Amino acid sequence: MELSRSKDPARAVKVMLLLYRDRLDRIPGDSVAQISSDSLIGDKFVDITGGTSPKAIAAGGEMIYKDQPELLRSLDLTQFTRELRLVDETLTTSNRAAASSASSIRGRHSTTIC
Repeated sequence: MELSRSKDPARAVKVMLLLYRDRLDRIPGDSVAQISSDSLIGDKFVDITGGTSPKAIAAGGEMIYKDQPELLRSLDLTQFTRELRLVDETLTTSNRAAASSASSIRGRHSTTIC
């Protein structure tokens, strides 16, 4: 099976997937492949989304490539880091306020026995 985005050799990036022949019948012919990752900085892998065709992909066949979502391409990691730090500061402040309130409430209801 061969995966390519473009027929133009000057632009194409090809990924060759080697699969056991007895597994090909599990991949519908209209399945779509996409380069994905588990996280923003995670390892990349080929993610195959099964199609609905009753006919399986043929040995030596080519799979449709789906480009990664626009969001991931345009994600500004610097801005994302700033936003994440702001959320972290807000949660830290909120947790401190909640702990302080809980301590104050416990203090009002305690009695000292001599």
